[in-house]
Amino acid sequence: MGKRRVSELALCFVTLIGGTIGSLMSMQIYRHKIRKKSFIFKIVMIIAIQCSILIFLVDRI
Repeated sequence: MGKRRVSELALCFVTLIGGTIGSLMSMQIYRHKIRKKSFIFKIVMIIAIQCSILIFLVDRI
């Protein structure tokens, strides 16, 4: 059975729509993409966007 690779775009999309904790945990557990600086930057930016949205929503309550 051939293994298929998951694209970086797909990983970032899953992180963006709510898979942040799972993405961070799997990166640490499986040591996946932890040396790729561009991917780490994208994940950090997604987390910053999510935090900004959360702060904005909480502030409106």
